[in-house]
Amino acid sequence: MLFNEIELIYDDEKKLSNDYKKETPCSYANGISQVTSNTGHCSILDQLPVKNIIHDIPTSRKKCKCGQKLESIGSEQSDKVDFIPPQINVIRHIYLKYRCSKCNDSEIKIASSTPQFLSNEVADVGMLAYLFVSKFLKGIPFSRFGNIFSKYGFGISKTNLSNYAISSYKRLKYLENDFWKELYTSNYLQITETPVQFIQKERLTNTTQPSLYVLRGINRGKPIIRFYYIQNQNKEAIPEKLKYYKGIIQTKGIFTFDALTEENSKIANSCCWGYFRKMFSEILTTDEKHEGATKIIQFIDEIYEIEDKTKHLSREERKLYRQTVSRRVIDKIFDTIDRKTFNNPSNQLYTQAIQLLNSHTNQLLVFMDHPELPLDTSLAENDLRPFANENDHWLFTENSEGAETSTFFYSLLETAKANGYDPDSYLKNLCLKVQSGETPKLFQVD
Repeated sequence: MLFNEIELIYDDEKKLSNDYKKETPCSYANGISQVTSNTGHCSILDQLPVKNIIHDIPTSRKKCKCGQKLESIGSEQSDKVDFIPPQINVIRHIYLKYRCSKCNDSEIKIASSTPQFLSNEVADVGMLAYLFVSKFLKGIPFSRFGNIFSKYGFGISKTNLSNYAISSYKRLKYLENDFWKELYTSNYLQITETPVQFIQKERLTNTTQPSLYVLRGINRGKPIIRFYYIQNQNKEAIPEKLKYYKGIIQTKGIFTFDALTEENSKIANSCCWGYFRKMFSEILTTDEKHEGATKIIQFIDEIYEIEDKTKHLSREERKLYRQTVSRRVIDKIFDTIDRKTFNNPSNQLYTQAIQLLNSHTNQLLVFMDHPELPLDTSLAENDLRPFANENDHWLFTENSEGAETSTFFYSLLETAKANGYDPDSYLKNLCLKVQSGETPKLFQVD
C-alpha cells in the first residue's frame, strides 16, 4: 500500500513529459463536443446515466437592447462525474443561450456558470469524497480504481486520480492553520511516531530514515488528529511546530522533546503508564515467577481499574480519586521497588526498568493533577497502527513535498471519524461549502 502513491504517480508521469497531459473538462455546444480529454472520457460519459441541471438567465436579461424578446438558440453544457455507491452518474450542467431574432448582430447571452470545486477536472464532489475516503480510510490504492470504475462503465487513470487529490488539497490547504490552532489550544498533546518503509531502500542512510508522527489533542471535547511526515531524522521539526504550545505533552515511553520540556519551558512532559506496564511484562516472558515485576504489574492494573470505574465522574471527582485512591496504589509501587526482596541484580531487565521508573517519577505523576489526561498514549498509537504494521505494506516515496497531500487527508478524515462524522458526508459537505465560496473551519461543515 503506498502512503505517497499520489506523488509517486505524479512524479512518474512528469518524467514522461511527452505523454503527460492534464485532463480537460468535457464541454459541449449544441450537443457537439468542443473539448475532449486524452483519456477518452467524453466518449465514455455518453454511455453513463445523466442527471441534467438546467441553468437559465434571469427574465430581466431576456430582452434585446432594441426591446425585442430574446429567443432560445440552444445551450452549452459541461459534464461532471458523480459517484453515489453503488452507481455512477454524469451531472450535466446545461447553460441556456439566447439571442435576438430581430438584430443580426445581437449579443448572445448565456446563463452564468456555477462554481465547481475542481473546475478543470471532470470529478464532482461526490466522486472525490468516495475516492479519498476509500484511499485514506480504507486503504484502497488509486491503481485499483481503474478496475473498480470499469464495472460501472467508466474508465479513469491513476494519474487523473492523483491530480484530483493534489488539486483538492490546494483548495483545502487553508485548513492546515486550523489544525495547528486546534492543537495549540489543546490541554494536552499525545505524540508518538513510527519509522516507515521506504520505496527505494538502497538510498536510505542513517540520516534519511523517514518517520510518521501523529499528534493527538482534544479541544472543547473534540479530538484533533494530525499526521506529520518527516523524511529525515530532523529532531527539531516537531519542536519547531510546537514552539508556541503551552500545555502537556504525553509521549510513549521515555521519549521526550528536550527542547520543549526544558527547565523554563511552559510545556510539561507526561509519561505513558502503558509503556512501563509493557516493560515489566517483558520481564515475565523470561522469568515468569519474578515477584517484583508481578507485583508492579498488578498495581498498574489496579490504577487502570480505578480509571475505568471513575470515567463517568465529573472532572473534579476524578481528580480527587487520582490524588487519593490512585496515589495510594502508586505509593505501593515505590514501596515494592524499595524492598530489597524484589531487587534481583541478576535480572538486568528488571534493574533497568526500576531505574527508568525512578528517573521518570515526576512525569508519571502528572496525570493526577489533570483528570482529562489519559494514562497512556494508546489512542495515538491506534492512529498509527495501520502504518506500523508491516503486513499492510504502507510505503513512502522520497518525495516529501507530495506527502503533505497524503498526511492532510489522513488527518482530515481521521479527525472527522473521531468526532462522530460520517467521513464521506463530511468531506462532501466541506467541498460543497468551499465550492460555494465559503471557508468553513474543521467543525463547521454541518
